[in-house]
Amino acid sequence: MLAPIDHLSVEVVPQAIVGRDVQDLFGDRFKAIEDKDDLDAFRGASFKMSAGHRRDIQIAVRHYPGYPEGTSTIYIDREIRDVTEISVLVRQILSEFNLSEHDLKWERADEPGL
Repeated sequence: MLAPIDHLSVEVVPQAIVGRDVQDLFGDRFKAIEDKDDLDAFRGASFKMSAGHRRDIQIAVRHYPGYPEGTSTIYIDREIRDVTEISVLVRQILSEFNLSEHDLKWERADEPGL
């Protein structure tokens, strides 16, 4: 289950891209905010997600200027490095947002060496 948080306390890295605009992705459940980080301004939100056997995982869903319109990038705690585990988490996140595999445009498993 996803719960919004005000700020991330971990560093996150991009792990998947979905073909949906941030606010379209959030629907009425969550509100996208305008914010900035060390890279640039972005529109999105941060969340903690229950991950069963492991502590809550922090994630972010963002869209930065210059990224393709109508897409959102899913960022996951950088401490999680196992590609299989990342793929499982990506699918949990897709499910939380009522998305299907069809909405998934890229994921870490496509390029595990990045």
